[in-house]
Amino acid sequence: MDSVVLGIGINVSPESVPPAQGLNYPATCLQAEAGKPIARAFLLKASLEAIARRRAMLATETFLRDWESVLAFRGETVRVWVSEAETLTAQLLGLELDGSLRLGLPDGVIKIIRFGEVHLRPERGTGL
Repeated sequence: MDSVVLGIGINVSPESVPPAQGLNYPATCLQAEAGKPIARAFLLKASLEAIARRRAMLATETFLRDWESVLAFRGETVRVWVSEAETLTAQLLGLELDGSLRLGLPDGVIKIIRFGEVHLRPERGTGL
C-alpha cells in the first residue's frame, strides 16, 4: 500500500454535536463522554500517535478485521451512493481483505465497492 487518505471527525465539545433531528445514528462528544473538558492539543497528539502505531498494520488481515469489528451499520440494510448515477440499497456485509466494501444485494448477489466516494445511510423500514 503506497498511500491512504484518512478523514476523521471528532466531536470534542457539546457545541460540535449536530442536532438530533435528521440524524440516522446517535451523536455525542468526548466532553460529554469523559464528563470533563478535553484539551485539544492532547487529543491531537494522542490521535496522531495512535494512527502512527497502527500504520505498520495497514493492509494486514488483523487491521481489516479490527476495522470490520467496529464498522458502522454492519449487518443492516443501507443505502449506498456509489456515484451520482448509481445508488444501491443493500445489506452491509463487511469488508474485503483489500478494504473494499462488501454488500449483499436484494437478489442475493454480492457486490464489492472498491473505489469512489461512498456515503452510507441506514435504510429504515426495509428488509432484505
